[in-house]
Amino acid sequence: MLPDKVRCTESWTTASILINQNTHAPFFETTIRYLLAGGLLRFFALSREPILLSRADNLGQLLLPVFNATPSGLPAYSVGPQT
Repeated sequence: MLPDKVRCTESWTTASILINQNTHAPFFETTIRYLLAGGLLRFFALSREPILLSRADNLGQLLLPVFNATPSGLPAYSVGPQT
């Protein structure tokens, strides 16, 4: 069983990470803060809650255009989810 603090943080993360599709998101910061070390995939690994994996997948899909923004295929600094 997960500690109460982890459950509380997981609940907040699930409810609070909303993707504003009208702004640009810095690719590197979004990846490390929301997907990996500080966010969705870490809590999924701890809790195995499917909503967290689903949110991570949605965010990853929105970040994919960052690789199409440059001729080299290297990621651009930021991505606009609408592009």
